[in-house]
Amino acid sequence: MLDRTSHRSRRSARPVSLALFSLFIAGVFAAPRSAAADTVSVSPSDSIQGLVDVYPAGSTFVLRAGVYRLDAPVRPKDGDVFMGEAGAVVSGARTLTSFGRSGGYWTVSGQNQHAPEQGECRPAYQGCRYGEQLFIDGQLLVHVTSLAEVRPGTWFLDYNAHVIYFADDPSGRTVETSVVQSAFSGSAQNVTVTGLVIERFANPAQRGAVDSNGYGWQVTGNEIRWNHGTGVSVTSGSQVRGNQLHHNGDVGVSGGGDSVLIENNEIAYNNTANFEPNWEGGGTKFVATTNLVVRGNYVHHNGGPGLWTDTDNINTLYENNTTEDNELTGILHEISYDAVIRGNVSRRNGFGNPAWIWGGGIVVSSSTNVEVANNLVEDNAGGIGAGQQVRGSGAYGPHEINNLWVHDNSIRFTQGLTGLAVDTGDMSVFTSRNNRFNRNAYQLGSAVYYFAWMNAARSEATWHAYGLDTDAYTGSAAAGNGGGQTSGYLSDRPWASATTGYGPIERDTSNGEEFAGDGRAITLNGVTYAKGFGVHADSRIDFALGAACTSMTAVVGVDDEVGSNGSVLFQVFVDGAEKFNSGAMTGDMPGARFTIDVTGGYDLALVMTDSGDGSNYDHGDWADAQVTCTK
Repeated sequence: MLDRTSHRSRRSARPVSLALFSLFIAGVFAAPRSAAADTVSVSPSDSIQGLVDVYPAGSTFVLRAGVYRLDAPVRPKDGDVFMGEAGAVVSGARTLTSFGRSGGYWTVSGQNQHAPEQGECRPAYQGCRYGEQLFIDGQLLVHVTSLAEVRPGTWFLDYNAHVIYFADDPSGRTVETSVVQSAFSGSAQNVTVTGLVIERFANPAQRGAVDSNGYGWQVTGNEIRWNHGTGVSVTSGSQVRGNQLHHNGDVGVSGGGDSVLIENNEIAYNNTANFEPNWEGGGTKFVATTNLVVRGNYVHHNGGPGLWTDTDNINTLYENNTTEDNELTGILHEISYDAVIRGNVSRRNGFGNPAWIWGGGIVVSSSTNVEVANNLVEDNAGGIGAGQQVRGSGAYGPHEINNLWVHDNSIRFTQGLTGLAVDTGDMSVFTSRNNRFNRNAYQLGSAVYYFAWMNAARSEATWHAYGLDTDAYTGSAAAGNGGGQTSGYLSDRPWASATTGYGPIERDTSNGEEFAGDGRAITLNGVTYAKGFGVHADSRIDFALGAACTSMTAVVGVDDEVGSNGSVLFQVFVDGAEKFNSGAMTGDMPGARFTIDVTGGYDLALVMTDSGDGSNYDHGDWADAQVTCTK
């Protein structure tokens, strides 16, 4: 992965890393390939566009190692595949070698490039709206808007005189300026771009270095970096999977359309051009999507929100993403509609704007029918927040907070607020719009007010008095706070993530069959239990303990609903270390009780596998599962 601050994984699966990226590319080229006529070997001296023009639609172009400096975007045909070998780099930059002097500045003349100007900039970075970039030995210089502003580390392009000015001595160094506005673009359908490094394009804000305008583009296993605008722009049917999208000037991914999939990417350090992040800048931004799925991405250190759906998105799914250390909120769903935000991890986000509810790890803004569930939200500038403003109406009705359900999340924060706030004066958002918080687990700091309701900051007691999270678990955000010990059932707590082999994990019943709620009473060798989990191999449930618990106990075994069938193995891990192993258990064995020490542990993982003989009838129970924690 890209350099970042250390963190502790609390997930059963992590997004793509640099090592996995390398293995992915190696695997692509380890497989034998057909020598069919439409598989074209490309060398850096070749014109990619020239070859595209010659060969029929659906050809595969294998780019050998080397740097491909484009003089115009490649415009594919339907079904074309562009596949890079290790070391294949597609660049939008020109190398500069002839320098002059003018006063105290170095100059390069004959520079006619000028991308469309686009975007709102942070006050000190008004050059963000220009697409052109300048690199010296790979370091990006800041684009300024007048010659008087030029100093070391900055540069100016006089678009009327076609002259570049900069202050750093170029002697013996590599100087490049971006001139081409995208690597791949056009309206062709079902294009694939895979295994390439794509860098240093002069694409305007809100346009991608990979700029898909046709249906069904597949962008997989690339490293897309140091482009001025967006790394990848998407439209209907696009899939962006397994890429590293970093250090782009605007965002890593943006766009709209139907049935877009953004999966298992690392999206980091974007907004290098310093666009105003509330306009657009950060990890991602999506507009007017339907059935968007954003899953399993690692989104960190972006100069704005991590993941952002803004304006008329409907049927959005954010699932199993990790958002960390982003300037603004980790996940933001704004003036949009139906969404599910579940199973995500959000840490240390939002400190660029901690006011009101904006610093939350997850924020819902003027959007209807949103469910926020089973997320781990830690150490952000707030908790989980929702805000109602005057935002008018959109494609599917008013932009209002209605039917918001925030439940079964684990939330730790010592500043900011969790809850709902309005700046419209309309209090019906609190009283008659079915907005509710249930079963969330909180670890709080020492302040009095951590919650927002009825348009005021509220204490925990007042929050509960309004009927919110009356079934919540609340502890201290600091481990070992000197309080007493309290035992509680794990099935009453939100999990951080959960997977199971068949059907959903059931709380307080057996696994049953494929649908939620179809289980029976948890029963092990004739003994029934009121509390616990029913699972099917292979399964895993992760809980965030926050170093606040001391012990865990449960009774495990194969549920009586499968008779003497089934053979499973139960394991418990604390911070990745195995603390319990049941050995193989079958359907004719009694339940086995165990107790383990979890003192100081952050991550508790309950794992049940098929013990190596297949998963038929492998219905297991974590009966009477409890933890003892400091309150």
